[in-house]
Amino acid sequence: MTLPVEREPTPEELIELGNRYDLEGRWDEAIEVYSQAIKLARLKGGSHTVAEALRLMGNMQFKKNEWANALKSFQKSLEYFQSLKESRGTAYSMNSIGNIYLEKGEWELAKNHYLKSLELARKIHDFKMKGMIYNNLGVIAMFQGLIQQAITRYQRSLFYYEKAGYKKGVGETYLNIGICHADLGAFEKSDQFHRKTLEIAKEIGDVYLQSKIYLHWTEVALEMANLDFARELCDQAFELSSQLMDQLDVAQAFQHYGKIYRLMKKFALSKKHFEESIKICQQYDGLQVLAEDYRELALLYRDQENNQNALELLGQSFELFHQLKARKDVRDVNQKIEELEMIYVNTSKSMGAAVEIKDTYTFGHSKRVAYYSLQLSRRLKLSLAQIKAILTAAFLHDLGKVKIKRKILLKNGRLTPLEYEAIKLHSALGVRMIDSLNFPWDIKPLMLHHHEKYDGTGYPNGLKGNEIPLGARIIGIADFFDALTTARPYRPAWSVPATLEEMNEQMNGAFDPQLIPEFVKLVKEIIPHQNVQALNFETDFSDLWSTTSSVVD
Repeated sequence: MTLPVEREPTPEELIELGNRYDLEGRWDEAIEVYSQAIKLARLKGGSHTVAEALRLMGNMQFKKNEWANALKSFQKSLEYFQSLKESRGTAYSMNSIGNIYLEKGEWELAKNHYLKSLELARKIHDFKMKGMIYNNLGVIAMFQGLIQQAITRYQRSLFYYEKAGYKKGVGETYLNIGICHADLGAFEKSDQFHRKTLEIAKEIGDVYLQSKIYLHWTEVALEMANLDFARELCDQAFELSSQLMDQLDVAQAFQHYGKIYRLMKKFALSKKHFEESIKICQQYDGLQVLAEDYRELALLYRDQENNQNALELLGQSFELFHQLKARKDVRDVNQKIEELEMIYVNTSKSMGAAVEIKDTYTFGHSKRVAYYSLQLSRRLKLSLAQIKAILTAAFLHDLGKVKIKRKILLKNGRLTPLEYEAIKLHSALGVRMIDSLNFPWDIKPLMLHHHEKYDGTGYPNGLKGNEIPLGARIIGIADFFDALTTARPYRPAWSVPATLEEMNEQMNGAFDPQLIPEFVKLVKEIIPHQNVQALNFETDFSDLWSTTSSVVD
C-alpha cells in the first residue's frame, strides 16, 4: 500500500496511521500498517514499539472476531513488555487478554487478568487503564445479570476516563450504561445515554462505535414501540456495519428489520429479513444472533397462526440457547430461555384450544387435567424439568382428537367397536402431529401412553407397571378423574366420592397403586367440599405454567 509520506515512515508514524485506520473502521489496512511497523521496529531494535504494535494489531483482530490470532498478538505483546519491565504496556496487554476470555465466556480467567492489570495501573497512576478495567468488570457483571453492580462499575470507569480525558472510553461507557438501563426497562434513560454516546462517537470520528450505538439504540426504539425511529436507526446501523464489513453486525441489523416489519404486520418483508440474517449467521458462526433469529421467526409464524412452523423454529432456538448457556457467552441466557418457554406455552395453548373447538362438550378438560397433573407432580416432589414436561403433555394429551370425526366425539350414546377403535387412535395421532417438533421437554411418550393401564390392558402398546412413563401414569389418573366428574353426552357427572371409590377399586388394574393414595389426599385438599363445581377454575394454562417457577430443581 502507498503511505501518505514521501520518505520511509518511522514505526511510530506507521502506528499513528494504523490508529487512524482503526477509527475509520479500516481494520485490514490497520493490521497491514501495524505489521509493517513491527517489521521495521525489529530491524531498528525498538522492542517497545514492537510490543505496542503487536497489542494494537491484536485489537484489530479482536474487532474482526479473529480471537485466536488476537490472543497470540496480545500474548507476544505481553512477553515483550514483561521483558522490558514496562508496567504500563504489561497492564494494557493483560487487560486485552482478559477481553478475549470475556468474549469466550471464561469470566473467572477474564476477571483475574483484569485485577492483575488494575494492580499495575494503580502503581503507575494510569487513569485511562483504570477506566478500561472498571468498564470491563462492569461488562462481566452485566453478563451475570447483576445490572446495578454493572452500573456502579461503569460509573467508576467514567470517573477515571474523564480524569484521563479519554473521550472514546467515556463514549463506550455511556453506551454500556444505556444498555443497562434498557435491561432495567428504563428506556427513556437508555435513549438519553445513546444520544450522548453518539455525540462523542461523531466528535472523535469512531465509525465502529457509531455502528454499535445504532444497533443497540434500535433495540431501545423497538422496546419504546417507536417503529419509524427504529427503522431510521436500523438504516444507519446497516449502512455502517456494511461499510465495516462486520458480517455479524449486518446480520443483527437484518434481524432488527425483521422485528420492525413483524410489528408493522408486513409479514413477507419480515420473513425475508430474518432469512437473510439466518443465512449470514450460518456462514459466520453467529450462534447468538442465530438463536434469536429462530425465536423471532417463530413469533412471526405464531402471529400468522402457523403453530407447526413456530414450534419447529422454537425447538432450534431452544437448542442453540442451551449451547450458549454451556459456553456462557450471552447475557441473560436464563431469562431468554424462560421467555422461549413462555412462547412454547402460548403456542401450545393455541394448539390445545383447537381440541376444545372440535369437542365442545369437554370444554376446559385439557386445562383441568393439566391442573390436576401439575398438583400431583408437585406433591410427589418431581424435578422442575419433569413437572414442565408433565404439565405440557397433560395440556396437549387429547391433541389427536382434532383428527377424529366430530360425530364420533359428540355421539350421544354408546360407541360402536369401530368408533371406539377410532377414539383409541387419538394418543398416537397427537404424537404424530408434533412428531417433527423439538419440544424442550420429553412430552411425546407422556402423550402417547396416558391411556396405558397398570395391568397391561391399556393402549396403544399394552405397557405394564413401571414400563409406563411416570408422567403418563400421572396424566392417566388426572384424565380419568376429570372425565368421570364432568358430564358427557352419554351420562351425567359422577360425584367426587364415587369417582375416588372407583379409582381405589381399579388401583391395581388401571392405576399405579403408589400414586392413587397420594391423588386421593390431593383431591381432599384442593377441591372444596368434595364438589368439583365448587372448584373456582378460571386459571389460564399460562398461569399454571408460571407457578412452576416456585419449584426448586
